[in-house]
Amino acid sequence: AIADVKTPPEEVPLWEMPELLCVKAVLGSEPCGEDEVFLVRRALRVSRCTVEGPLLQFASEVPTPMALDVAAFDLARHLDDRRFALETLQKDGNKWCTALRHLGESCGGAGDIGTGAAGTSSAGASAVALAHPPLLGVDKHWAFALHVACASFAWPGDAAKVVHYALSADGYATGATPISELSSAQVKEAKHFEALAGRMRSAGWTGPEVLGMVALFPFGRSSDTERFHAYWTRRLRDKGTSGGRATGEELATLAGQQ
Repeated sequence: AIADVKTPPEEVPLWEMPELLCVKAVLGSEPCGEDEVFLVRRALRVSRCTVEGPLLQFASEVPTPMALDVAAFDLARHLDDRRFALETLQKDGNKWCTALRHLGESCGGAGDIGTGAAGTSSAGASAVALAHPPLLGVDKHWAFALHVACASFAWPGDAAKVVHYALSADGYATGATPISELSSAQVKEAKHFEALAGRMRSAGWTGPEVLGMVALFPFGRSSDTERFHAYWTRRLRDKGTSGGRATGEELATLAGQQ
């Protein structure tokens, strides 16, 4: 069990997911480097913790301790359009793909991974679960789009894995126990992401096409006030020949504008 810990403000972006504590011995006082992905194997989960801002609090012990593999890295925290830049998407995408690939290879190809912070893999599981705790400066729709695209790159062809996406909640808890029903906010979020993923799947979108759609946002939005999730929905509803995908002309223009 871990007692209440008040995280120093400068470490909040790195330690928003308690699973990252097991890589503290590797990182020491240094934050994750821009091009680094840390992988810790066979960490034993013996308790559950909850997070509210920088406060980490012990919640309960787990009935059955579980060995986890944990991948740790940090996403770009740009609050402006720089998070859609090709350079940013390439750097973050490479880290996501590396973490997903290594967790997929461990323990029979199963694990959990959290948005831009940490991922865990547990023995005996059969799927990878993606989570998005309230990381500072990370848009969850942008993160979800990056998850979808990177998963298609991490496990090509027959090596594809099953991915579960964890819904947001009030705060974040490690090893959360299953609940009987979703909250109204979670139901809304589940339907929203299911609709986005379903439209792309039925229309045959590929990983590169998703990344192209993400990168085009600063130049393809209808106005400066259009949010990314509204832009994404509008592109998927496009009845044109491209079906909302970025055209070759748009991508060529994009490369010249960034």
